[in-house]
Amino acid sequence: MIGWSLNQLGQWMSVRSEDKRKLKNVLYHLLEVHHLFLRSDFGVVIIMVKDKIHQLIPAEELSPQADAFLTSIYTAFAQKLVTEDVARDFKRLEAGYVESIKNLSQVEPLIAYRLRVCA
Repeated sequence: MIGWSLNQLGQWMSVRSEDKRKLKNVLYHLLEVHHLFLRSDFGVVIIMVKDKIHQLIPAEELSPQADAFLTSIYTAFAQKLVTEDVARDFKRLEAGYVESIKNLSQVEPLIAYRLRVCA
């Protein structure tokens, strides 16, 4: 009887551990998506590029019109660069996210449904 109880306890702990792995996999993919959204913030990229350019160009040589023109160029450049990069990464993450939601549906079907519908 004690051997059977220990066996059942071991199996239960093994299943529970597998369930936690599935939840952690979904969490990983959600964190990756969150990181991609943060990376796609054009304002941060524009500020970084603008600061770097302003280090190279003296402030007295940069008129407000030239600054506005350079800002428009930075914006177009950053949007194109970041948009292509983020789109590529989202396509890469999509397959893994869908697979992790399918695995989660075996453990927590309601949570998996909500995550799939909201995605």
